[in-house]
Amino acid sequence: MGRDGRLYLAGETAGGNNIFARSAADPRRPAPNVVTDEFSQATNTGDAHHPYLARFDPASGRQLAGQVVISRIDSKGNRRNTVKPLAVTADEAGRIYAGGVSAYQLAGRSRVTLGGRRLAAYTGGDEWVLVLSPDLRRRLSWVFTDGGAGTVRGVAAAGGTAAAAAKVDKTGFWRGPGPSFGTGGGYLAAWPGIR
Repeated sequence: MGRDGRLYLAGETAGGNNIFARSAADPRRPAPNVVTDEFSQATNTGDAHHPYLARFDPASGRQLAGQVVISRIDSKGNRRNTVKPLAVTADEAGRIYAGGVSAYQLAGRSRVTLGGRRLAAYTGGDEWVLVLSPDLRRRLSWVFTDGGAGTVRGVAAAGGTAAAAAKVDKTGFWRGPGPSFGTGGGYLAAWPGIR
């Protein structure tokens, strides 16, 4: 349950032709999915795994909105790559916070800066936190890693603060202030939420 009183789902599927394209109430109708660009469109996906995020009315079970989340290999004709969800929630305004692990690359990864620096090169297993606007039309943020590798296992957002918990798989997970732990550790980050 999100802080907005709605029910959220982080599903996973392989390929673009899947049940999430159909209405949860009536599979003969299309789902109320929001597509904004190639990173939210299930085309040219092959059998790569990717998340499906959805919002439901918990009282009626009616699906209110949904979106696939795709990673793309820019050097291979924008072909899809695997991205897996492991956590989802929403803040009081209905902004969706989701997290997991992704193969290269997330939307805009090559242009993202963190602490004034470009992100470290991809080394396998980008842990990610995606923040979507309440209408799912804008990615407000989609980054968490800075080199290394790991998996976001939990997200939370409330009262103007957001947090993520991750499992660290490779050193170099974090180049910011504080220690960068080796493999097998956990990592917890909190930051001012998006307003």
